[in-house]
Amino acid sequence: MTYSENMRRELGEDVLKGAATRQEIYLLVDQLLEKFADVDQRMEEIEKSGARFRGIYQRAATYKRGDQVTYKGSLWTALMTVPESTIPGETPAFWQLCAKGAA
Repeated sequence: MTYSENMRRELGEDVLKGAATRQEIYLLVDQLLEKFADVDQRMEEIEKSGARFRGIYQRAATYKRGDQVTYKGSLWTALMTVPESTIPGETPAFWQLCAKGAA
């Protein structure tokens, strides 16, 4: 549901025609601020768990989303929790190539 549809549902059709009361506008602003607060919190969590360089790929290690490793001269980032023995470049669902090394 779009914001304008939500405004119509919550405050009535007149809100988009400029006939909203001050109280209705305050209510709408409060709802928007709550949504933005949720987005801000999610962004902070994402930024806290940014990329972590883990060195050369180790077959016996497990990697978490955002972990970065080098393998055969290239830099790879884990897209999700990666099980042991999941080699970068061989399983695209788990790894993203960030920087290609010399062939």
